[in-house]
Amino acid sequence: MISNVRDLVQGASYLPRGLALALKPGTRRYVFVPAGVNTVLFAGVIFLLGAQLDSWLERLLPDWLNWLEWLLWPLFVIAMLAMTWYAFTLVANLIASPFNDRLAEKVAADLGRTMPQRDGSLVGDVGDAVLGELRKWRYFGGLALLVLLVWFIPVLNILFPLLWLLFGVWMMAVEYLDYPTANAGLGSFPERRDWVRRHRWLGLGFGGAVLAATLVPVLNFLVMPVAVAGATALWADHSE
Repeated sequence: MISNVRDLVQGASYLPRGLALALKPGTRRYVFVPAGVNTVLFAGVIFLLGAQLDSWLERLLPDWLNWLEWLLWPLFVIAMLAMTWYAFTLVANLIASPFNDRLAEKVAADLGRTMPQRDGSLVGDVGDAVLGELRKWRYFGGLALLVLLVWFIPVLNILFPLLWLLFGVWMMAVEYLDYPTANAGLGSFPERRDWVRRHRWLGLGFGGAVLAATLVPVLNFLVMPVAVAGATALWADHSE
């Protein structure tokens, strides 16, 4: 138990470390495109939530739970924020995936970890990077459906906001740790996902920190490249 808590805290510490690594001279040029993509999409998130959040919550909260509204309202607000963040995070990572791969490679090199040689062409990497993101979408979509099923089960649906947040934490861990593990030569997505499972408490601590950072104004615009750099540092320290 103590070791699990220690791993959670250590995992979370890799996000601020990622900020320092992402802003190093020589690495910043890999940050511009992911940060720009994140800025545009998160601005869209803020506009969408401001316009739609009230109506979404009214539809989601069943009449028989109105007496618990004072308790469930903040939980549903958090869950809806997280749900929207997740969707936009997936889109942002799809668009920026080739640049995130290069950023992870550069950070790994700065940390003294060599990666298999690329062909040197960014354009040549785009197809593989996008296909990799789509494989993650399939995995995340399956998990999301399982969590969403809880909403339709009476009594258990009270746990939905918590389960949705836990799903988001795990998603952030798998999403960003996929970049360095893929660059290191773990050939399939299931292999890379299993690496995260073997280091689950570090991953959950890191994923929780990333999810929290997406809710912090200004910082959320930088969270993608910072998370890629932090995940790479986590992998470099704990890879076999």
